[in-house]
Amino acid sequence: MLKHIGMTLAGFGGQLLLSLASGILAARLLGPDMRGELAALLLLPLTLQFVALAGLPHAQTVLVSQRPNQASTITGTTMLLALLPCLVTVAFGLAAIPWLLEGTGLQHHAAWLLICLLPLFTLYSMPFNTALGLKHYGVYNIYRVGISAVYLAAVLLALWRPEATVIGWGYVGLMALFGLPLAYFICHRYIHWPLRVDRSLISPLYHFAKPTFFSQLPQILGQRFDQFVVLAVLNTTALGYYTIALAVGQMFTSLQQSVGTLLIPYLAGSTHDGRNPVLLFGSALRVLTALSAMGVMVLGVLLPWLLPLLFGQAFAPAVPVATLLLAAGALMGLHTAFMDGFRGLGLPQLPLKSEWFALLCKALVIAVGVLWLGQPTLIEIALLACLSTLPALVYDGLLYHRHVEPLGLQWLLRARGDAYAISLKVRDVLAIRALRVKTIKKN
Repeated sequence: MLKHIGMTLAGFGGQLLLSLASGILAARLLGPDMRGELAALLLLPLTLQFVALAGLPHAQTVLVSQRPNQASTITGTTMLLALLPCLVTVAFGLAAIPWLLEGTGLQHHAAWLLICLLPLFTLYSMPFNTALGLKHYGVYNIYRVGISAVYLAAVLLALWRPEATVIGWGYVGLMALFGLPLAYFICHRYIHWPLRVDRSLISPLYHFAKPTFFSQLPQILGQRFDQFVVLAVLNTTALGYYTIALAVGQMFTSLQQSVGTLLIPYLAGSTHDGRNPVLLFGSALRVLTALSAMGVMVLGVLLPWLLPLLFGQAFAPAVPVATLLLAAGALMGLHTAFMDGFRGLGLPQLPLKSEWFALLCKALVIAVGVLWLGQPTLIEIALLACLSTLPALVYDGLLYHRHVEPLGLQWLLRARGDAYAISLKVRDVLAIRALRVKTIKKN
């Protein structure tokens, strides 16, 4: 597992660096005003992308893990099932755009970007879900890095013409010309082509996808709820500041999502590997909590100096907002790890309960706060977003305690064993590397 964690961390690091580079370039090229316009253009496609897939990626991953010999058929069937929800979601997005972007002059571009990006994102992700189910983590991390690289290339187009619409259309064109062909070329060796469709797989796919979708829907809406509030209550310039703060705040969320992604196939296939899924889940949660706490403390101290240095002095007002969203991102990352762990254990009904509870808490806290404040500032919206994550995490712990294993002092004390096991594995890896180097030198 240590090798797979290393691959995932490498993929996370590559994705983080590329996302950071594209965020810095976009902020410096566009400034707060047009950076907010870019966020407004991409907000709906990136949100509805997950809704359009309707829980099928997790169902595809789990089913491939359980039936690796049917990987090609599962991929083809899942791809066909994703087409109808994708079309329905595009129609919904087109109806929402005039209301959401009223008075901005961005409606035309936003509508066509939505129509183009949603099918591209859907087709791009399908073969990599199969690679994840087959535990080809290197291939899966190419997917994560690849989509960030395509976006960075789109941002680089703004060197010639710094406009939000240039980046949006560049993203569409580069994804169609390079991202999609590369995805299928890389995965060709891991999936037996041609892809086939088997009607008998529709029932098991939907059996898992249905509760997963209804748990993912509030998760995706909750992740972007505050951005929609900023856009509706304030303006695109405020959204530009908030987007930069959110990008910094979500650094550790990406790390936690990476480990959560590993948990699904590992826990789903643990009975075949002879591992105890409950112990594996608990160990992952403890390690994630420790890493997140240390990361938030270190980055929180550096933010007042680091954010203006990277994104430009024009974004210095976003520092207090970014500090709050950093804490909120770490908490929500742990929540995401809980959800993926429950799914990997074959308990998709638990994320269904928790995600709706989390969305309800976030919507209530932010809505009541906005109404009470009247005209809230960015930092007040960020504070409300941070506070709204706490009830969800408490509820996650309660579900874990009831359905997985008891939480208590004994559970916490296992952290010493986690640290010892990790140190032994790291020591073994270093010893093997040293032996290889020594052997090479002798030869």
